[in-house]
Amino acid sequence: MNFYHSDIAYKLTDPLSFTTDINTYLKQERELLLSLVGSFHTIIEAGCTRGHYTQLITSIEKDYIGIDIAARQIADAKHIYKDNKRAAFLCDDIQNIGEVFIKNRIPIEGSMLFFPFNCFGNLKEAAGVLAQVVALQIPFVIFTYANNSKSSIARSKYYQASGFDNLVPISEKGGTLFTHQSGLHTIAYNESWFKEIFYLMQIKYRCIPFGDIGKAYCNF
Repeated sequence: MNFYHSDIAYKLTDPLSFTTDINTYLKQERELLLSLVGSFHTIIEAGCTRGHYTQLITSIEKDYIGIDIAARQIADAKHIYKDNKRAAFLCDDIQNIGEVFIKNRIPIEGSMLFFPFNCFGNLKEAAGVLAQVVALQIPFVIFTYANNSKSSIARSKYYQASGFDNLVPISEKGGTLFTHQSGLHTIAYNESWFKEIFYLMQIKYRCIPFGDIGKAYCNF
């Protein structure tokens, strides 16, 4: 079973698991997202869980498409926003984001794709996913953690509050990784990792720090 279909993974998106640092991060992420979506009419959230940003995006009269691999999350989102005509939800794997766009005829022109809440750091083949996004030629934003000691401490407390005990951060060449026997595998990449991969893929590079533990990377 995919980790994100499990009960313990569901707790990662339960607001009761959010620590003070994580709530602050999410507030700042929300504010930054709002500042970036102005010129687009369709916003696509990759790793939307229960449609985390659905209300925010549709309340400013933009169309919203949420994608998530967890059927339970998508079912919840469809129920919560069943009367929201601007919202659509797809249960699919963002590891295959290029195929998801093609088979669902998701528009590129006038659209923006974003990965919220370090969803990008949960991907097993993050570089491959980024390559697919680049091929789509769509404006995108990756919201993630800064890789510093404060971020690692905040992440550790949040994962423990979500039910993942005895986690130890692992320093890797690309960043700081947390893993758990349940299947949790989440990394906060170094800024140098993003800078290098954007350069190799010939992507316009922009880094926007937010708060003490947040960073966003975008191509516009």
